[in-house]
Amino acid sequence: MSEAQRQFYLEQAQVCERAAADVDDPAKRRELLDRRDTWLTLAQLIAPPRRFGWDVDRGSQER
Repeated sequence: MSEAQRQFYLEQAQVCERAAADVDDPAKRRELLDRRDTWLTLAQLIAPPRRFGWDVDRGSQER
């Protein structure tokens, strides 16, 4: 997946967060925040490993 797709997911998360801030209904706010979390999860899944501090040269070994 591309950086453009990751940016799109992050933008969608921001849209949901802004919408949740403007909603008075707690159930609707929770729904929007859940959607935000989903968009953020998708963005994290396609982020390059270095963004999470993973050392790809080490493989699965821990120091």
